[in-house]
Amino acid sequence: MKIYAGKTNQVATSIHLKPIIRLLLPAILSLGVVACGVSDGDPEPTNSTSATAARTTPLSTTDTDCPNGGILVETGIHENGNGLLESAEVDTAEKVCHGVNGSNGTNAIDGTNGVDGAGGTNGLNSLTHQIVELAGINCVSGGFRLDAGADLNGSNVLDAFEIESSEFICNGESGSGIVADSLGIVSAISISNTEILVQFSEPMQGDAENPTHYSITTEQNSTRLPVWDAIFANADNSSVKISTFSQSSVGYQLKVANLRDLDGNPIAEPTLDPDVLVDHSSTTFAGTDPNVLTVADSDGDSLTDHTELVGWDVTIVYGNGTTESWHVSSDPGDPNQSVDAPINVALRDTDGDGVTDNEEKHGGLEPRNPDTDGDTLTDDQEWNRIFSDGTLQDSDGDGVQDGFEYYTFRTSPILVDTDGDQIDDLEEVTSGNRNPLIADLPQVRFTVRSPNLQLNTQFSFTDGQGSTQTVSQTNEAQSKQQSNVSSTQKTIESSKSLTAEVSFTPKALTGGIQGLSVKKKQM
Repeated sequence: MKIYAGKTNQVATSIHLKPIIRLLLPAILSLGVVACGVSDGDPEPTNSTSATAARTTPLSTTDTDCPNGGILVETGIHENGNGLLESAEVDTAEKVCHGVNGSNGTNAIDGTNGVDGAGGTNGLNSLTHQIVELAGINCVSGGFRLDAGADLNGSNVLDAFEIESSEFICNGESGSGIVADSLGIVSAISISNTEILVQFSEPMQGDAENPTHYSITTEQNSTRLPVWDAIFANADNSSVKISTFSQSSVGYQLKVANLRDLDGNPIAEPTLDPDVLVDHSSTTFAGTDPNVLTVADSDGDSLTDHTELVGWDVTIVYGNGTTESWHVSSDPGDPNQSVDAPINVALRDTDGDGVTDNEEKHGGLEPRNPDTDGDTLTDDQEWNRIFSDGTLQDSDGDGVQDGFEYYTFRTSPILVDTDGDQIDDLEEVTSGNRNPLIADLPQVRFTVRSPNLQLNTQFSFTDGQGSTQTVSQTNEAQSKQQSNVSSTQKTIESSKSLTAEVSFTPKALTGGIQGLSVKKKQM
């Protein structure tokens, strides 16, 4: 079966495969194939850059057509040029079902409480594989072949003996998206997580195999996807397979520069079609996410390569309260070297600031800038030592920027009141007569006036009859005499004024008590 892309009203009808388990190629994650240029009525040149695209959606076991789950494959012409198939652009939809589970074995016969038979073998999963198809009888201008089949040996790889069906996705022929006699890119298709098939309108010179002539960035944030190799993929040198670092399932833009065809012609200059600017040196395509077998962490920093390359957003808050956001990415290392190679070990920390790329991502920091928020404290100081926020110029919100607190005033960037005297650091540093490192506590004084001191007296005596008597009494002033005993009790009253002065000096940096003195004065 051959699939060619054309205008919306020219899409080829689908040819049904075997009615059993339809293994229809869920790996068609993105197609950049362009129109064949054939239309109803008189033919005419076209500059259309519409391309065939596809998308896949997993099906749950609740689907009535695929009770064991599967994949929904949708195809169509993406007319808005964003490299992704939108719902409004879907022309065909087909379901690929996983194999049906085997039925349970029969119960044992005539035995007492016979044991149930063993469960049947689980159904087989469907697999796909795609390879470059050179220009020839199957695809005049080249393309790629999609094989499908059941995973009979459970290896999760589609082997040759497991292939049940094949389809050819062919590059557009003459007139597909490029003005006649104009040299440029016809299409770009992601054929795996690290490979892209680029089709040119003419056979190219050997410098098309130089990877430095290709530049790939994400459409949304312009983060770079490195290209490390390029080789011709067909006999007439009009198709090039380029090798990239790990892709993500996002839209990418491919640009080429300094390339010529076999006649020495350069890439055509941009043209209007009729009012839309067509850049013949550029095209878009949808990337392919890694799977469990292709996912990579080249530098061993616990961030996958495609996560580092697609990046994350950073937002900082300036000292005046305004914010700024931008998109960042880190360097994943070299996938062609071992994880312990010196270059990969070094790139676990892209900017070499002492904070690994993994830590910078989780801290919302910029992995290519040692001081994300620009407060003169490095990310390493804020993340590993001071524990302030590397995205806030004033971490404690006291009105004094972290860098000034740490270097100039020696106050804490994470405490509003460093010395704990209930006067904020900002007020103390701007007053001109206060020290934010010494607590401004008031002098402590207390006075005790006119105490009334009472005596509790207790005495025993023997009376004239020989009996022991005990007298206990609390009096301010009293004297008492009894027979055979002379005893005098006095209550000493004293009014005194006591004044106590207490002073202490905190340590300059820690706020701890350095010295303590107490003075008493009797009046």
